[in-house]
Amino acid sequence: MSLTWKAPMILRGPMHWKPQAEPTGFAFRRSVSFNEDGDKLSCGSTSTWNPLDPGAFGFSCWARAPVGAFNNNDFLWYASSSSDSSLLGFSLSGTDAVLTGKTRNVGFTGTHVISSATQAAWNMYSMVSYTSGRGGQIVLLYINGVQVDSFGLSNNTFTHSTVDLKIGGPFLGYICEMVFCNYQITAPQLVALYNSGNGADPTTVLDSVHSYYPVSEAAGQTSGTIADAIGNQDLTMSGFSAPYGTITDTP
Repeated sequence: MSLTWKAPMILRGPMHWKPQAEPTGFAFRRSVSFNEDGDKLSCGSTSTWNPLDPGAFGFSCWARAPVGAFNNNDFLWYASSSSDSSLLGFSLSGTDAVLTGKTRNVGFTGTHVISSATQAAWNMYSMVSYTSGRGGQIVLLYINGVQVDSFGLSNNTFTHSTVDLKIGGPFLGYICEMVFCNYQITAPQLVALYNSGNGADPTTVLDSVHSYYPVSEAAGQTSGTIADAIGNQDLTMSGFSAPYGTITDTP
């Protein structure tokens, strides 16, 4: 039996280690700066879409408080009719905040503490609701794609004809990348939307998007509209005065 000798393989040139690719972000454009003095983004009374309806619903946005703490009852979004309201916002205990809200006119208060240092940083705040049982409703709250609170709300009858949807008003801080969906956004989808803090285009990671507001208006704009990228419902800027309005501060 003869043995055949094979020459060793010679590597020419330096070897390069390729790290694992990190999640990529997308172009955060601008945010809207609110001073809590009556400034808001509003669609006005409309019947084209209604987050007060008892079906599934989802909302997400990025927000931060530049002074290190939101004010009591700062609202990320607020929908109101003549007899009912629905919202997601904050309430304070000292300098700590918790997420609070109402849906179908039934209130809830979170228990997850958001410190002043966390409030000062950009975070993605999300709310999902869906029906359960005999008209009951489940509400889930998320921060940066992680569920922090859940609530079971009993059946509540309401009536409405038209609804005014507002972003901010009152609010003290910055908001961007506001997205509304008329279905139950899943936890994995919110993780994908957060994208390790890099952000993602909601139209690529969510099943369907009803309204999406990437702030593309020129920095310094204090009037006009914030366009819905989906085309369903633009938001009118009102009550803004410089230096508040659209700015370049983003996550």
